[in-house]
Amino acid sequence: MLNATLLRDPSPTMETTEAAVSAAIADLGAGQADRAISRLSGFAPAPQLGAGLQSLIGRVLVNAGAYRRALPWFDAALADDPRQMDGLAGRAEAHLGLDETEAAIAAFEAAFATGLRDASAYFDYGMLMLRIDNKPMALTALDRALTLRPAYPAALRAAGRLLDGDNNPEGALHLFRLAIQHGPQDLDAVLDCAALLRRQERLLEAMAIYDDAVPRLSRDALLWNNRGILLHDLGRMDEALVSLDGALALDATLAQAHLNRGMVLVRLERQLEAIQAFGRALALQPAYPEAFSSRGLALKMLGRFDAARADFDAALAIDPGFIYALANRGELDLLLGDLPKGWAEYEYRFFTERQEKPALKRPTPEWRGPTHAVRRLAVFADQGSGDSLQFSRFLPAVAALVPEVTLICLPRLHRALRDVTLGLTVVDAVAEDASFDAQITLSSLPTVFGVDAAQLARSKPYLSAEAALVNHWAARIGTDGFRVGLCWRGSQNWQCDPGRSVPFVALAPLASVPGVRFFSLQMPDNAERAGEARGLVVEDLSGELDRGADAFIDTAAVMANLDLVITCDTSIVHLAGALGCPVWVLLQKVPEWRWLLERSDSPWYPGARLFRQTRRGEWDAPVAALTAALCAAVAA
Repeated sequence: MLNATLLRDPSPTMETTEAAVSAAIADLGAGQADRAISRLSGFAPAPQLGAGLQSLIGRVLVNAGAYRRALPWFDAALADDPRQMDGLAGRAEAHLGLDETEAAIAAFEAAFATGLRDASAYFDYGMLMLRIDNKPMALTALDRALTLRPAYPAALRAAGRLLDGDNNPEGALHLFRLAIQHGPQDLDAVLDCAALLRRQERLLEAMAIYDDAVPRLSRDALLWNNRGILLHDLGRMDEALVSLDGALALDATLAQAHLNRGMVLVRLERQLEAIQAFGRALALQPAYPEAFSSRGLALKMLGRFDAARADFDAALAIDPGFIYALANRGELDLLLGDLPKGWAEYEYRFFTERQEKPALKRPTPEWRGPTHAVRRLAVFADQGSGDSLQFSRFLPAVAALVPEVTLICLPRLHRALRDVTLGLTVVDAVAEDASFDAQITLSSLPTVFGVDAAQLARSKPYLSAEAALVNHWAARIGTDGFRVGLCWRGSQNWQCDPGRSVPFVALAPLASVPGVRFFSLQMPDNAERAGEARGLVVEDLSGELDRGADAFIDTAAVMANLDLVITCDTSIVHLAGALGCPVWVLLQKVPEWRWLLERSDSPWYPGARLFRQTRRGEWDAPVAALTAALCAAVAA
């Protein structure tokens, strides 16, 4: 606060100046900075005004944004009293406002050397040190500011950001929480605290921060926007949409909220509305690569591939290094069958936060494939179980090129992958100081080998079931009937695209095929058995499958005793395909890239037959086609 109480002087000049300053302070309080500057424009520094009054005038001008006009007043005050603290601090702030970095640093240091102990000055100096990337000095300055004023929200928040940047998240969280405690209206402290918790995947704690802030910051659009993003992360899409609508009700020009709303609508399968939301974001912010890339995804899901590519290209025209657009365009190329072109940009998926790229602690180069001669290679199984089953086919080719190969994968997969890991070292983790010549992720092997559809078409089964288990399950299942394994549901985690799962009731037409025995390969099979009321009876094996530490071992043996496997797009299809079992796959209208488009077969698995939706989200047509095919197979 500016001090309007001035020492009285009998001279008219002093009285006139004091009155003008008092009026200017009132102008500032009323938000009329230009009027305050104008009111003081007829006055000039003079020794008889004294250091205190001249320094105060400088302060008024600084607060009004007239930094250049303020400097002579501070100079005059300091000429009268070189240790005048307001003058020393004010001169530093004037140079800071003028973006005169070196002069501001010199002025602050002169003020501190003279004895200035002002929390605001130390805070401003700390921010100046951050501007020149002197983080240690910035932290020291902020520490001094907080020593002088422990309940200083802006300084607490700034110090928290420094600690966060120095990989001290718990220290940062402590300071952010203190900033919120001492400054309940400090929106930035709320956003910083919740954002850090979100990065640590402590989503419910982050939501508690937002929900606690809502009553006091309910008129802030950015709070509702960021809260909507977090609800999206939690998979609570309907609530996320309400929060984002609240943000836009407060500020319809917030392009980020339109973008986020579009992302939620995509997850709600409301693609046309999502495209409109992305369009509104672009109308407000034409150079918005995130909006172009996100709209491209929505267009891709609708099968509008040319328009999707155009949006990915538009994003990259704005930012050629925009990794989301690169990864999205790569997956589009893979989906359209241009595998060599798609593989290169598929690698950008690791940088989009969609998945974490595993890597050795010790800096180690990436393996570049057959032309990169190394002796010791680390291969990380980096994606889900289905991907590990699919891409493990390339491990024998790696072993033929590299003398010492170590596969790092989940312990439960070691036994299932035994056929492709002969001669390899298979571990679930490596020591932090482990030394290798190169490293690569399992899902990157198609990229370094330059795999195309013609090469895949020559694929042969590369995994096998264990003979003893095959015999065990042969006795359990028997030989009666046409034996079909069923799996209808993948992961229900919203990030794994639950739209690929088939509602159990949608499979009811299969009951019309005579002579078929269905066995559940669904784990866990807490089955949505409403379909059984319509005649589809499934023998439940789930309680007996893979009860030990190893995954897929019993399931593989069961498949060896079946005539056919019918499944949605989940790990079961990759297991059946790797074993060479006949497998029929029910797919979404626009499936994952690996299933390509339109064709009813798969180059990845010669024994696979694909049944595709004709309309997104509707399973009647592919199930009807599959049922007719099953009738023919049983009759044959």
